[in-house]
Amino acid sequence: MKHKILSFLTAFAMVFGIIAAPFVNASAADEETAPKVTKEDMVGKIESTDLQDTKPDATNLTIHKLVADGYNEGVPVDHNGGTLTDEQLGKLGTNVKGLKGVKFTIYKIDDAKDFAAIKDAKPKTKEAMQTYVDNNKAVLATANELTKGETAATGEDGSVSVNLPNGNYWVVESDRPSRVNSSLAVPFAITLPLMNQVKVGNDEAGTKYMKNVHVYPKNTEKKPQM
Repeated sequence: MKHKILSFLTAFAMVFGIIAAPFVNASAADEETAPKVTKEDMVGKIESTDLQDTKPDATNLTIHKLVADGYNEGVPVDHNGGTLTDEQLGKLGTNVKGLKGVKFTIYKIDDAKDFAAIKDAKPKTKEAMQTYVDNNKAVLATANELTKGETAATGEDGSVSVNLPNGNYWVVESDRPSRVNSSLAVPFAITLPLMNQVKVGNDEAGTKYMKNVHVYPKNTEKKPQM
């Protein structure tokens, strides 16, 4: 009897191995061939007109809200603040496009230690940021384009702009279409003004101030549940 049971288990193991092998190999192949996004892929274009010699009092920040079915390995990836082409956006994932109807709430943090603490904690919502506001560690940012710290909704191309004074900022997504899942690479921190991180024309990296800065926070879109 013991011999029969052992024979059965051996046969079962052999069959299971034959069934499982294609899935294991396919998974390994997928990992090897899956595109990986690198920092070099996302070097945005910066024009000479985006730069100036003297430190600006404010920087025009354009937030390009992206949505996709899914993102490739390596996303989110470091970005230099320039504009990305459609080809570059396509490298980020599947069906990447701008998302209309998204608003952001922006907070200004004056103290460097408070800013570091907020970046470590990564609060994702207005409710989570309220604790820092109540404890005088952050305030709602002020700018002509903001209403109680909140931007207008992104337009058809998924972008919205705000002219922000110099300082440390924490940006959370405060309104979005219901079909969109929780954020990827949102919230985000930014300190203005920024220096050019790449060479632009004859201007070496780190020698000019950027008047215009572009950021690309991302979401994933919900799939219908079967």
